[in-house]
Amino acid sequence: MVAFSPSAQAKLDALVPKYPNKQAATLPALWVAQEEFGWLSPDALKAVADFLELPPSQVYSVASFYTMYMLKPVGQFLIEPCCSIGCYLTGGEEIHQYILDKLDLKEGQTTPDGVFTVRRAGCLASCGTGPCLQINGDRYVENLTHESVDAL
Repeated sequence: MVAFSPSAQAKLDALVPKYPNKQAATLPALWVAQEEFGWLSPDALKAVADFLELPPSQVYSVASFYTMYMLKPVGQFLIEPCCSIGCYLTGGEEIHQYILDKLDLKEGQTTPDGVFTVRRAGCLASCGTGPCLQINGDRYVENLTHESVDAL
């Protein structure tokens, strides 16, 4: 069983008053847990369920529906090339495959050293500057080429 750090617990406690009921805080509570543990293990999902006073199956169903929640461990750097039509039309699929080949991975895999995970992202809302990708959900790289990928 996992336990939230005092800092994460304070974030969770601050969430509940912002919503009409605890169930409505499921998405942000999952974010707090993922930030805390790096991914949403069964124990982390149970901790969220216990906090929200919900059945674990309900919390799992929410976490498994959204692609932004990690239900298995990911590398230190999560690389998510955009797979939308805009990026596809500007070479996004070729860039995605280039990254996989460069790291000797298949889609969704992590390098043996645990440093990189590559998985497709939905639209990153950068259609005018595609192809693009996000790293760890907060760094965006646009106008990708083989050279710019190599420079990462």
